[in-house]
Amino acid sequence: MRITSGGNVGIGDTSPSALFTVGSGDLFQVNSSGQIAAVAGYTQGSGNFSISGSGTFGTGTGAISLNGDTTIAAGKNFTLAMGTGKFLQIYSGVETAATISANSLTSGNILSLTSNSTAAAAGNTGLNIAISGANATNGITRYGLQSAVTATNATSGTNVAGYFSASGATTANYGLIVASGNVGVGVTAPAYKFMVDWNGDGTNSAYVDNSNAWTNGSADYAEYFFTKDTDLQAGEAVCVDSENDNAVKRCQNSGDNDIIGIISTSPSVLGNAPIGRDKDPNYVKTAMLGQIPGKVSTENGEIEIGDNMTSAEIPGYMRKANAGESTVGVALENFDGTKGTIQILISRRNQSLTVEKVEQAVSENIANMDIKDKVDNIMAEAKENLDMQIESTGQSLKQIQNDFVQQDSAVAALQEMQIKIQKQVDLIAEQAETAADFIDSLKISGIVYKDALGNLNLLNGKILAKDIEVENSIKAKDIEAENNLKGKNIELSNDVSGTGKIKGGELKSEPILTKEAEEGAKIYITAKNSTEGKTLYYDEKEIKNKESFVVRIDSPALEEDKDIEFNWLIIK
Repeated sequence: MRITSGGNVGIGDTSPSALFTVGSGDLFQVNSSGQIAAVAGYTQGSGNFSISGSGTFGTGTGAISLNGDTTIAAGKNFTLAMGTGKFLQIYSGVETAATISANSLTSGNILSLTSNSTAAAAGNTGLNIAISGANATNGITRYGLQSAVTATNATSGTNVAGYFSASGATTANYGLIVASGNVGVGVTAPAYKFMVDWNGDGTNSAYVDNSNAWTNGSADYAEYFFTKDTDLQAGEAVCVDSENDNAVKRCQNSGDNDIIGIISTSPSVLGNAPIGRDKDPNYVKTAMLGQIPGKVSTENGEIEIGDNMTSAEIPGYMRKANAGESTVGVALENFDGTKGTIQILISRRNQSLTVEKVEQAVSENIANMDIKDKVDNIMAEAKENLDMQIESTGQSLKQIQNDFVQQDSAVAALQEMQIKIQKQVDLIAEQAETAADFIDSLKISGIVYKDALGNLNLLNGKILAKDIEVENSIKAKDIEAENNLKGKNIELSNDVSGTGKIKGGELKSEPILTKEAEEGAKIYITAKNSTEGKTLYYDEKEIKNKESFVVRIDSPALEEDKDIEFNWLIIK
């Protein structure tokens, strides 16, 4: 040991250059401030602690405290060996606490955190970032984790700002959980739990609202349809394109029966949208349900809220519909201009028979019957008869007056004649009243009217005619035809028609329940499959009035597992 005149102490060192040294060549040094100034391979300079070479700190429970910047030279590694020690950095500065730069990195990771522990406790975390504390500065934004990848590629490549993967757990694997706070994709200040703006323009973002519903600022459901009209604009009416499968086209005709929808501006929900369809100019978003802006004109009069809308003469536009026309929706706004755009509730309806159409047809038929002319003829004939009777009566009265003194019996004849005249007058008045009642009975409001449900009512529920022929369907409480009843569809209720069966090996069916079953009713039974020559029939004694009847077969089918099926029809 050597102690110099300056007070330096050296152990194994003949010329100690520091207050305390160990080993020849000052391998270990402690300066006058009590700090370790050097360890073989480790030096301190300008407040930094540097390690040159591949020196290693010893193991143990002690920690190493670095008061100042710590730098790991390029190409060198900093390894924390397994043990109970921790790497802790406490930073009280105002700038970046730690920086890792790898400007020449060609492969691998800038920062790699790994753990292959087989005895990890609950809550074991690969990277834990916790930022807290009260801010003394207002209006600032603090980020727990911020990632930006803006690398450019010479030819092709992909940048991924965040990639999460979870697998291997037997209970559940979660790629990402956001416990609290709002999440925005393309949205810098999301107002809801989850918001998405595909182009980041801040217009009509989609989001999950406080009822957990996925929504946006629009109100319609739309689907992609093929079209050859690639210049279709939002709000235009489109019709079915009968020349192409699953296609639409701009409506060209006024009151077109094939009107199907309106081109959507920005649908809330979009169907038939596989990846890439939004870039295909031959597909358009066609609104099928909900509220939608639509182009309208007043060529058929001013539009009021509640008016049904159909295609207009102007291609792509809509107008107020006439009774019975096919419609695409209902106006939600008034419009009295020439052309414009209003909100329309999509509510498509096919062309239909309406009360107004029936009234028009009945009025035309009455006009063609010349009823008024016939009534005028009846009234003129009655007046002529009355004038003749009055003239005849006047002559008779004059003759009776001349002969009154000599012929007392003429008085009785006169009275009798007066009674006859009065009867003629009463008869004429009755005929005139009957004719007037007949005219009144022809008023449309008494023959045809619409009930509260919008149903057509003819003479309080009954249709009578010599022949009735219907193109599609007709429904009424009673339909009576003298000769023929023809129609594409004639609907019968379940009480007067149906099907049944007799199980294989049995002689009768289960009771067929219907309130139309009663004595005297005619029940027609037709087999739906082979009866093997056996007869199906019913026994009136087995009819339970207003309840049921039973169908029988004269002998069981030869095949025990073969059911005999049949149709039945009750006609009274």
